[in-house]
Amino acid sequence: MPDGGLARVSSLMPVGYVNVVTASSVGLPSRALVRTDRNNIAPRLGAAFKPFGNANTVIRGGYGIYYDVIPLDPLAGSVPFVINELPFTNTQPVPAVVLPQVFPSAGAAGPSAVGLPRAINTRLQMPYSHQWNVTVEHQRWNTGFRASYVVTAGRQMWYSRDINAPVPDARLYIDKPRPFPNYPAIPFVDNGGSHEYRGFTLEAERRMKHGLFVQAAYTTARDRGNTNEWSNQIENPFDLGREVGRDISTPRQRLTTAVMYELPFGHDRKWLSRAPRAVDLALGGWQVSAVGYQQTGVFLTPTITIADPTGTQFTSGANRPLVALRPDQLRNPALSNPTINGWFDPSAFAAPALGSFGSATRGSIEGPGLNVWHAGIHKIFRVSDSPSAPLFRVELTTTNLFNQAQWGNPNVNVTPTNVAAATIRSTGGPTSWQQAGARTMRLGLRVEW
Repeated sequence: MPDGGLARVSSLMPVGYVNVVTASSVGLPSRALVRTDRNNIAPRLGAAFKPFGNANTVIRGGYGIYYDVIPLDPLAGSVPFVINELPFTNTQPVPAVVLPQVFPSAGAAGPSAVGLPRAINTRLQMPYSHQWNVTVEHQRWNTGFRASYVVTAGRQMWYSRDINAPVPDARLYIDKPRPFPNYPAIPFVDNGGSHEYRGFTLEAERRMKHGLFVQAAYTTARDRGNTNEWSNQIENPFDLGREVGRDISTPRQRLTTAVMYELPFGHDRKWLSRAPRAVDLALGGWQVSAVGYQQTGVFLTPTITIADPTGTQFTSGANRPLVALRPDQLRNPALSNPTINGWFDPSAFAAPALGSFGSATRGSIEGPGLNVWHAGIHKIFRVSDSPSAPLFRVELTTTNLFNQAQWGNPNVNVTPTNVAAATIRSTGGPTSWQQAGARTMRLGLRVEW
């Protein structure tokens, strides 16, 4: 800990369990535990070119390096500064502690052992990414078209592994040497993770003209890496390369569409522009709009719950604790006609052999996609011809217009005894950030003056 912090160590810290020392005593900076890097230079370059000498076609390109801006929090609000007292169960039938006494007479007691906070590489570097893109833009028919190729390559990303794990083999956990035999698993955050996103996007946008606005974008993408988040500890602490797989949040294909159309009736419109006020109030000022989202499913990772086959899961006894890890993959689990009662083939996976981790990769199951439309009807009008008269906007908006079920993700635990394996029992969409529940409608009134 930083020099001067020993006085803040909780009095409940067990003596002799782990030695708490100051930073300078082990050669670290006296006021910090991590030697931050100071060479995060982030150059950026952009260029545009008109190949045909007019404004209708433009080629653009750019490159930049971007660093994370939030450093890792070493969690000073936990051990060794904050430690919970041991629970006390009052005796029965005669209680040992009665009001007004609220604590046992022996006083508060600390635990004999505490959960160790995560360890951090003292030379932990800030993750960064290379980003570059090439775009061709063209304007025709009052519409702008764009084709883009985008790459984001993350480097020296954070990931976590158990630095106190024994080597994976068929032996029991307690029969193998570990770096710190007096302690359980120790999560360690280090650099070394990476990912690479490559996406191709086609876009078209027609700004409002003759009462019509249209915007559409189609993207096909691929994002592969060896770590999702540093807080998710890798299975085999000795093999980061084994973690390479598809990123859960990047679908293969995605289409988004937005349309707005002003019906051509009423004042300032093509037809009935001189209609009496009563006719204009009834037929003029109407707009309709729709927004659609269609995408393929996210990539899910199968698990199987078995007795630890590798002897790397902490236990204090001569046993193999139950763990959920990736299974062996025997073949492609995708089905030609998936249903909610069988989204993939769970028999395509099996328990790994004793002494080894499974061969299934991260993201080897593709979940259900998303196909949802939202719509709205809007009416804009004034109650008089005076420019100072208030403007009214009445709108009826609908989410999930067709009330089509948007399935959640399947159960990916392929343990043979799990009868729910590969089944879908939830709706609302495949991800928490793209929820699409049952159809809802909202009627609103807005007044502007």
